[in-house]
Formats: sequence, C-alpha cells, structure tokens
Amino acid sequence: MELNLEYLMQKVSKNLHTIVRIYDSSCQQTTIFCMRKDLDDSALYSNRLQSTLIDNTSEIPFIIVINCKYVYACIKHDKLYFIIGPLSLYSNYSIIHSIKLPEIEFDITKLYCSTWDEFIQSLLDVCNLITSHPLHVINELDIVNFNCLKENFEYNIRKQLEENLLESYESGQYHNPYDQELRELSSIENGDTEALKKSIEEDYIGKIGTLAKDALRNAKNNAIVVITNSSRSAIRGGLSPEIAFSMSDLYIQQIEEACSANLPIQITRNAEFEFARMVHDLKKDKSTMNSYDGNENEHVMTAKNYIYRHLRGHITVEQIASALSLNANYLSGLFKKCEHISLKDFILNGKINLAKNMLKYSAYTYTEIAYYLGFSSQSHLGKQFKKRTGMTLSQYRSRFQMQEFMD
Repeated sequence: MELNLEYLMQKVSKNLHTIVRIYDSSCQQTTIFCMRKDLDDSALYSNRLQSTLIDNTSEIPFIIVINCKYVYACIKHDKLYFIIGPLSLYSNYSIIHSIKLPEIEFDITKLYCSTWDEFIQSLLDVCNLITSHPLHVINELDIVNFNCLKENFEYNIRKQLEENLLESYESGQYHNPYDQELRELSSIENGDTEALKKSIEEDYIGKIGTLAKDALRNAKNNAIVVITNSSRSAIRGGLSPEIAFSMSDLYIQQIEEACSANLPIQITRNAEFEFARMVHDLKKDKSTMNSYDGNENEHVMTAKNYIYRHLRGHITVEQIASALSLNANYLSGLFKKCEHISLKDFILNGKINLAKNMLKYSAYTYTEIAYYLGFSSQSHLGKQFKKRTGMTLSQYRSRFQMQEFMD
C-alpha cells in the first residue's frame, strides 16, 4: 500500500503550524507545505542552513537551533529530505546542534511554541510511516542520543568515573553505606516507624552523593531520589501505586519550591515517615482502597483500579464487571475469594475513607460530600459512616478537621 505523502506532510505542517519542505537527492526543493499565510521565514532560512541540515541527516532526524531560539529538523528517506520548521520549543532540551547568526529581525511570537513531546512525535510519525524498513523503528531515545548527547558521551562518563573513584580512594571519602540505605527503605516497606527512626539516626563514615554543583539544587536532587525510592518501598509494602505516586509527586513539588538547602531534607523525612505510617495502617486493615499486592489476581487488580478512578460517584458491581468484560457474579465471587471482603463492602470502605479525608481537609457540607461520593442522601452516608467509624459525620469533623477549615 502506497503512503499518501502529501497528506502526511500537510498534517505535520498543521500540527506544528510551520513549514515542511521536500528536497530531492540533488538538494533541489520539489514541494513546500504551509497552511499559514502569515509565516515567512526568509530571514532565517538560508542556503547555509539548508546545507547544514541535509549534510548532517542520516537515518535519524537531525535537529538544529538558530541563535538558541529557532528550531528546524531534517528527516531523510531514500533520496528525499524533509525539512520541518521553523518553530520554537518550551524547552530546547539541550539540543547540541546550533548555528549562530548575526542579529535577525524576526518576530519569534509568530512561531508556534511546541512541547518537546509534540515535536518529537511529529518527527517519529514521519520517520516511521515513510520508512522502507518496517522492522527498524526510530524511537525518541534515538533522537535524543543523536541530538542532545555530546559525542563520546559514554566514554567521557567512564573517564570521569575512574577519576572520581581514584580521588575517593586517595582521600578516603566514600558514599553513605548501602546497607544503611537498605535498612531505611526496609523500614518503610514494613511500616515500621521505630526502625525507620533508628536507621536515620545511624552514624557512619561517608557522605551523600553530589548530584549538582549548586548546594540548593544538590539538596533537592538528593531529596527527590530518597522520596522516589521511599514511594517504591511503600508500594512493595502494600500501598496502592496510584496513592504512592501521587504522594511522591506532591512532596517533590514541595521540594522544588524550597528556597534553602536545609528544607528539602526536612520534607524528605516527613515523606518517609508518612509512607511508613500508611504502610503500617494498611497492614492492620487490608480491606481499603489504598492496599496493593503485586501478586494479586489480574482481574482483581483491574477492578481496584477502576474503583479508584470512579470512587467519586455512584459505582455498581455491574458497571465494574462490564468495564472488565466479565460476568458480575463471577467478578464478585473472585474478588471475595482473593480479598476476603465483598466487592460492595470494598467500594463502601473506599468511599468512607474518602469521606474522612473530605471531612478533615475540606469545608464541603455533609450534603455535598454525600452527593460527591454517590450516596442517595446525607442520611444514607451518615448511617454507613457511623456503622464503620462509630462516629457521626459531625463528631468526626469536630474531632479531626484541620484548623484552616474551621475558621
């Protein structure tokens, strides 16, 4: 089946709101695609740029930046060259190929500002749809390696590694011990806050790795590593991956806002203990939405994920079964067998836990919470809530609500 090349080029041109030029093997322009009447890149596009793009393009797209602002790419296919651009990127992603031109009178606001992912996806679409070698697929990593990593990158890394190891040997300065790190992470996996406290307080010879030259950036990077590892330990301990990933995201966002080098470590310690506490609570009660077992039945795991995504609303066993293309009775029986709790009770427990959070961390009325969680009325929610907590909605809120929502 022959590819509609004209349609593909028009699509790329429209997606990136830019120009697509096609050249033959003798570097003569054969076709140009551009749906924008207001885009004229004559101040940027030159014979020098054209030659640079074509001469450096192999089977992997070649990307170049002009004056750190204007981006072009070139793709080769058999005897044809496709030059795409100009456009700008939200981030130039450390593109190593560049041209410095004298000051250019060109309004960059006329260019479409693309995300890296959007730009790369358009290049990959062209590469992999027009290829005559269907078994050889170009991916994003190929493009990054060719356009963003300097020549001899791996060699230079190994060379620097040997220099650093020799320096550590001569100075006697080593990293923090790995066994201490394992004890720290194991404490989180086991939900053992006391063991976590002891592992953090351990004394040892060695220092935390240097991940950036700037002190604040180094502190942030180290904190991000610890929180990421902690979230994975919590998942191994039974915490739902979605809960763990979301918590990790929030803590890392807080770390990125830190203005002093001592704050990231405090945020990190809070995160570690919170992960450990959540795992501890789960080990006491596994019949909650937050629990996860990496060895659990595939249908049960998918059902849990569906419930988690649709907890804010009315859910029935029939809806879940339909989404999983299973019989409702079969799914209910399977779930009870694997989880030792009925599917209906599991859903209700999840809703009650979410109601607890809304009572603690929001100013929603009881009626609004009931509606939000798919209960038929406030009284229905109140009855189920008291049955499982021993408290009314009002009693729970009075006891646990955060001060900011009480004012």
